[in-house]
Amino acid sequence: MKHNYIKFNVLKMHYVTAGKGPLLLILHGFPESWEVWKPQMHELSKHYTLIIPDLVGFNLSDKPKSHKNYTLEAIMQRLVHHITQHGKRAHIVGHDLGGILAWHLAMHHNSYVNKLLILNAPHPYLLTKGMMNKGLMHRGLYTLINVPIISNILGPKIFPKVLKDILGNQQALYSIFAKSLSYGKNTKPLEIYRSVFRRWANNWDLRPIKKSVLILWGKHDEHLSTKLATPPKKWVPNAKVKLLEAGHWMQYEIPHKLTKEIMLFLN
Repeated sequence: MKHNYIKFNVLKMHYVTAGKGPLLLILHGFPESWEVWKPQMHELSKHYTLIIPDLVGFNLSDKPKSHKNYTLEAIMQRLVHHITQHGKRAHIVGHDLGGILAWHLAMHHNSYVNKLLILNAPHPYLLTKGMMNKGLMHRGLYTLINVPIISNILGPKIFPKVLKDILGNQQALYSIFAKSLSYGKNTKPLEIYRSVFRRWANNWDLRPIKKSVLILWGKHDEHLSTKLATPPKKWVPNAKVKLLEAGHWMQYEIPHKLTKEIMLFLN
């Protein structure tokens, strides 16, 4: 495993790479970093070249203040840059926020995508429904996303409580997530969610994804309802959905099972 930095439009992005083989770009969620994928790296790196970035705003990547750096267009440009610096196209795996970005990448930059694997992340058609409905999304995250003044002004004060509440029985992940967000002082990554919401709420801009798609969803996810798991066939005709005995962070809850599912799908 090697730590690297890549620069694009002034911004410096941290990522780790490991292994040799077909390119596999793995995207973390919120409030995570590349470290959440450690349990899968050893086995996957035997068969693939892994590229696992810290998204801009998280952990060791730059944390710019301007909103323009967190738009979907800016994020897509950076992800495509990651792919083209290492090859022509890649399999994409995305969890949570990373899954939302993976959906968008496959819709609007499909020539760079081979297979698409999504973990606990709604298709954009369903995402707006989830963000408008408190019953489908964790209440703390719902509030931070939809009431910016709370996260911007009270972020450092309420962050520990909200994060512990979000983590539930996965408190072992607290140090990874807290470090990624500078212990509540950095709330800019929430701008990504707001950018996604504004984009898809006001301009759906949906396109069919005809790639092979696997959606893995934890049956016991307390943050995103299983009602958000299955996308309409109109938009994802080749999707398969599997509900697993896990919660939201399958990487740590069922590490070996998840790695097996990833390998079976990509092979």
